[in-house]
Order: sequence, then structure tokens, then C-alpha cells
Amino acid sequence: MTDALEKRLKELPSRPGCYRFLAEDGRVLYVGKATHLRSRVRSYFSPDGPRGRSRWVERMMPLVADVEFMVTTSPLEALLLENTLIKQHRPPFNSRLTDDKHYPYICLTWTDEFPRLVVVRRVKQDGNQYFGPYTNSKAMHRTLNLVRRLFGICTSKPTARRPDGACLQYHIGYCSGVCAGVISQEEYRANLRQAARFLRGQTDDVVRELRDGMQAASQEMQYEKAAELRDRLQAIEETIQRQVVVDTDLGEHDAIGIAMPPEGEDTATVAVQFIRAGRLTDQRHFTVRQASERALGELVGEFLTQYYDQASLVPKEVLVPAEPPDRELLEDWLQVKRGSKVSVHHPLRGDKKRLVEMAIENAELAAKQATEAAHAEAERGRARMESLMEALRLSALPRRIECYDISTLHGKESVGSMVVFEDGMPAPSQYRLFRIREDAGKADDYAMLHEVLQRRVLRSLSDDEFGGEPDLLVIDGGKGQLNAALAALGEIGTSYSVISLAKRNEEVFVPGRASPVILSDRSPALQLLMHIRDEAHRFAITFHRKRRGKAVIRSLLDEIPGVGPKRKQALLERFPTVGALCQATVDDLASVPGVSSNLAAEIHRRLKTPGTGSARREDRAPVPSGEWIDVGDESD
Repeated sequence: MTDALEKRLKELPSRPGCYRFLAEDGRVLYVGKATHLRSRVRSYFSPDGPRGRSRWVERMMPLVADVEFMVTTSPLEALLLENTLIKQHRPPFNSRLTDDKHYPYICLTWTDEFPRLVVVRRVKQDGNQYFGPYTNSKAMHRTLNLVRRLFGICTSKPTARRPDGACLQYHIGYCSGVCAGVISQEEYRANLRQAARFLRGQTDDVVRELRDGMQAASQEMQYEKAAELRDRLQAIEETIQRQVVVDTDLGEHDAIGIAMPPEGEDTATVAVQFIRAGRLTDQRHFTVRQASERALGELVGEFLTQYYDQASLVPKEVLVPAEPPDRELLEDWLQVKRGSKVSVHHPLRGDKKRLVEMAIENAELAAKQATEAAHAEAERGRARMESLMEALRLSALPRRIECYDISTLHGKESVGSMVVFEDGMPAPSQYRLFRIREDAGKADDYAMLHEVLQRRVLRSLSDDEFGGEPDLLVIDGGKGQLNAALAALGEIGTSYSVISLAKRNEEVFVPGRASPVILSDRSPALQLLMHIRDEAHRFAITFHRKRRGKAVIRSLLDEIPGVGPKRKQALLERFPTVGALCQATVDDLASVPGVSSNLAAEIHRRLKTPGTGSARREDRAPVPSGEWIDVGDESD
């Protein structure tokens, strides 16, 4: 232990908070929480470690060069801060849900005049109601379509409705007709409240309400309404009958099952089964990284924190396969999210134990299926590489293949992409993007490709930023692009195996051969080349459209008096796409720093003028997050 680290440990307060272990280069290794920072952090440096030294702690501690801490007002606040810091730093010694991806939710837009059910990726505190997350997108859309039809939910925005006010779904019998004035808003919102209960799994309440409503309508001789409620009731009862009754106490539980990673692997599989009113209504699977050297209870606690941080519904009871170390703290946090008491329970006998065992069995089956699928993908990738090696007469198996593509529009906002496949499969973390310097060939694809390849090779000579040397370079294009690539590499004195793939007839051009190589459509080699070429094209054009969209915004804003460089930059940061800017209201524009209400009204008027930005369609697909971009020298 260094003197600086020993001094830092002496400064630790006896307060709740979060701590971060740092490597020598400042990288965050681990984030933790503590009710008592001083005793918790110092325990890592004792021979036994915190609550018995785990293997991952033994691997981490020799790398720790410093520790930082943040004091909080309560242990609950420390738990929330820990989750935020893990997402921010992604420490290698913290377990986390794979990719931290944003799973889809079903959102009930109560704030709209005619609320709808829509699919979103993020939960917001905006007065709307969210259901999810759903890990199976197809199952989510089946549920969404079923609920829309059962409860007659309108699907279109007011601006998309027909001249008579009614949406298309009403004309084909799926919308209850609130948009056409057939039913009142209060009746429509009553239907929505039933739909919300149905999505929460409270189907018995919905059935009871529909049955009472049907009988009341029949007694009042409103036979058409009674028949409509009868049909809806029958459809819901058929859906309920397909759900399996697993719990006799008709409780509301989430049962958690975990399949720990086998020896030599790092990823655990978690199954979450949803029991509502005693019925198994749904199941979702997750994978957790950095799980191999953790105790089961520790992993349970970390999963619950990350999962329920993004879940839209917290049940009354969470059934777990092992008790987490901070069970009481977790219960307090879940109670705040739910608004009523929540129990985290490790059952040792009875029906609840069987629910957890069923969840564990499903987790193990999901892990087995994932392993088999991964092995099948690996075999498929190897078969493709061997086919490609044979077809192109390569001297070695092309384990790392890089593909390059250029995307431009008359030489403006030009970009180049580098896509990497390893062992026949995409390696997205190694994808790279290059902004082409505007004076590099204008609309000359050959000059732009020449620049990209030279920048890639020269950078790899000075450092290992690109993750390794390629076994094969694939160029999107024909013989001209191939010759440009060879010339660029030759000027540097570097030699790689290079080919090009022309899209028109899928012809493969190889150096030294006058005629192209024609591969069978069913050839695994051609399938691999087409896959990587299409991926490079997608990656390049996505970034190009994003840059082009920002250029369009700049040109639109340049035409508006009063919008100088600082205000333009502020608007670009707030509204990064043409669509976002053109859809902004006057209030949205006025909320940007430096934009007055009068200027916001002028910007809004200009953008809504026919022939300007509102009439332009711009692809708003985002560049994948976390990707490295070689910006080169901005002065160029």
C-alpha cells in the first residue's frame, strides 16, 4: 500500500456513501456502497476482505492505486448513487446487465387528449404510465395488438386523423371511436383504465368489471353495448385460460431464478417470472456479466438493484434464490418505487420455494439454449472463413476481416466506415468512423478511400488503437476501388490481403487477376462477404445522414436573423436532428439558453414555412453509442 493510499484510508468518514477503487491510470475498477464507509472500505485491505474475500476481490486489489468516496445522507441514497455510478463508469469488477440496453416498454400516454398505447425505450417522469421492460419484442407487440383490439384503443395522433376526425383503426372496427365522437372521453378513459389493469396482470378485476357492465347494459336494454362487452369478456377469458395457474394464494410476485456461469465462463443467466393473481403471466431472461466469482446472494442483490431501477412495475413480493446482503435496504428502496410495502423473500419451503425452483430451471434452460446457439454461431463463422479462404486461395484463415465503405453526397459531409468481423462474426466494439477532410478529393471516392486507409494504417503503426492487424481487407466497390486501396497501402509500404466486392453482380476482384471471381449465391464465402459489406454500408450511411442532417440545420438557422454561432450551437445541442428541430414548439425553442420568446416564435415560423425544414425528411437513425470516431485534424 502506498503512502498516499494509506493516507486516503485514514480520511474515510464514518458515514454512509459510495466509494470507487481506481487503477494507476485513473480508470474506475469498482464502485460500491456502504452504510459505514470507513469500516467497509478498510475491510478490503484486511487479510480476510469484506465478509470473506471473494476471488474477484483478490484479483482486483493488486490493481488498486487510489480510492475516492462520496458521502450521502442515508444508505438508501448511497444505493441509488451506486447504480448511477456503475452505469456511468461501467467498472470491470462490477456485475451488470448485459449491454445495459434499453428494453422496450409499453407506454399509456395519459397526457394526450386521446391517450394511446405506444412503444418507447425510456421511462420518463411525465405523467404517463409504463409497462415493462419487455425482453421479447415480438411477444410485446402481440400483447400490444391484443390490448388495443380488446379495449378499442385509438392508435393515431390527432394530426394523422382523417378529415372526419376518425382514425383508420376505427373504420376497420378496432378503435372504439373516441376520435369520431362515437363514445365520450370518459368512457374511453374507463376502457384505458381496464387496459392498464390488464397489462399489470389484474385480469380478475377486469373480468369482474366487464361482467357487471354487460349485465347493467342488458338490464337497460342497451343490447349492442352488452354484446360488445360480452365479446370483449370472452376474448379476455380465453387469454386468461392460456395462462398457467402456479400460485394458490393469488398473490403478486416476481420469482427470480439464476443459473450461475460454468467453470471458465463469466456470464450468469437470470429468469424473472411474473405471477399476477396467482397466474404465470410472463417470463423474461437477462444475462449478467462479471458474475463468475460472486456469491449467489451478492449477485441477487446487484441484479435486483439494476433490474428494478428500470422496471416500470414493482410487485408486492420478490422471491429470490438467496438472500441478498442488503435485503432491508433493498426493501426500503423498492417500497419507495412502489409506494407501498415490498418484501424480498428467500423461501425455504412450500409453494413459494417451488416458484423459485421453477424460475431457476427456466434460467438453466435459457443458459443452455444460449450456449448451444453460441456454439452453432461459432461453427457457422468458422465454416464461412474456411469457405472464403478456399475460394480466394488465402494462405491463412481470415480470422480478422476489415471492410471499408465511403458515404458522401456530392463530396459533402463525407464519411468512411471500418467494420470488423472476428471469427466470422461482427465485432461492433471495434468499428470505426472517419470524417473525410473536405479538401480530400471532393466527390472523388478513390481519393477518400485512399485517405481513410492511410489514416487507419498510420495510426496502427503508432499505437494499437485498432485492436490488431487484419488478415483480409474488403473494399466496397469494383476494380477502381481495389486499385485505390492497393496504391494507398503501397505508398506506406504495408502489405495486406485485399479484395473488393462490387454490388451490382456481387463480383469479387482480386489483385493480379483481370477477371472477377464469381461465387455461388449459396456459397458461405459470398454470404460472409455480403454480410460484412452491407454492415459497412449501413454503418457509413447512418453517420453520413446524421452529419448531413446537422448541416441542413445549420443552413436553416443561418438564414434566420438573430441566430449567431452561440445560439446555433445551443440549438444544435438541444435538437440534434432536422425532425427534432422542426417538431419543436415555441416553448421548446424558448427553453434553449439565449433564445428569447420572440426569437423562438420567429424560428418556429421560419421552420413551418412551406419549402423549408418541415417539408424535408431526414433519416434520424443514431450512430451506435460508444463508437470511436477518428475526427482527424479539425483544422483540415
